[in-house]
Amino acid sequence: MMILVSCDQNKKDQTKQSSNENFQMYSMSEMARLMENMAQEHKNVKTKVLANDSLGSIPDYYYDIHFATFTDESDNDEFFKKWADLYLAAEENLYKKQTVEAFDNAINVCLQCHQQKCGGPIPRIKKLFINSYE
Repeated sequence: MMILVSCDQNKKDQTKQSSNENFQMYSMSEMARLMENMAQEHKNVKTKVLANDSLGSIPDYYYDIHFATFTDESDNDEFFKKWADLYLAAEENLYKKQTVEAFDNAINVCLQCHQQKCGGPIPRIKKLFINSYE
């Protein structure tokens, strides 16, 4: 009986080792990391807008949207470049006006782009709105 338990354990160990060999750690692309940082920044900005606090100036790293590498570089197409420009214009407007409307407009640009390409973060984006656009 001890041999069966030992053999059975050995089989489990081999299966576990085999599945571990196929495991690959997810490495976030520069663009994904940039967008994660922007989402976090928007949470902070939302709080400031609601409190009527100064936003300061637009973070310099927002402009990395033109240079960050993608998981799939084919996603860095004319569509994305157009929306990146629209996003930056909306952000510049937000930091200039510092209003709820300007904030929601910037978030709406994110939503519109993601509705057409890479829809995964849409639920998170919608939570950023101060006033709903739906």
